[in-house]
Amino acid sequence: TSHRSLQVHPRLHLLLCGRIGSRQDFSPFSRAATFDAIMRYGLSLLVMLVWALWLGGLMTLFLSVTRLFANDRAIAVVAAPQLFNAFERYQIILAAVALLSAAVWRLSEPRELLTILFFLFALASVGCVISSAMITPKMQAIRLAGHSSGPQFRALHGQSMAIYTIDAALLLIAGFVLAAVMVSRPRSSSTDERVSSAHAAWFCSAPLSRERST
Repeated sequence: TSHRSLQVHPRLHLLLCGRIGSRQDFSPFSRAATFDAIMRYGLSLLVMLVWALWLGGLMTLFLSVTRLFANDRAIAVVAAPQLFNAFERYQIILAAVALLSAAVWRLSEPRELLTILFFLFALASVGCVISSAMITPKMQAIRLAGHSSGPQFRALHGQSMAIYTIDAALLLIAGFVLAAVMVSRPRSSSTDERVSSAHAAWFCSAPLSRERST
């Protein structure tokens, strides 16, 4: 029996620890950890892309409308409402994708920074919905009635600009939070990696220890 164990154990050790590869290759957590890493990487890329499109769209809208009114007010009065209408539909889609992807990312990786990021996206989405559902339709109705120079239109325009400015500020803060999320490393992943390495090291060293003892 001892002689057979001397022959079997080195072969198992060579097969599992020498030919398979690194110590994490046969860890019971390796496949799940790889899948989680890929999913988190994909979610982080999606959140960054949506954030960039959202904030970049807001900045482009501000610059375009401001430039239009500075160059030709007659054209700007006609073109600006169309730009706002198109952007609001675009913004609602981005807000929905940002909320969904940030929520899934937060559920897969419980971190305070991701909670803050989701909260900032939620606040910006509330402003987006209020502007699209409550302010813009009233402004369009007043404009079509030919009273775009009246006090009611100016008041609604001021509310709309305030909401857009707050949304831009929230998204700018969200950008800093997102950068902090990408730079910092969650404690759980490093801990799991150490645990997996410890299990792998024990598995590889155990047959050799038994061999020496026999």
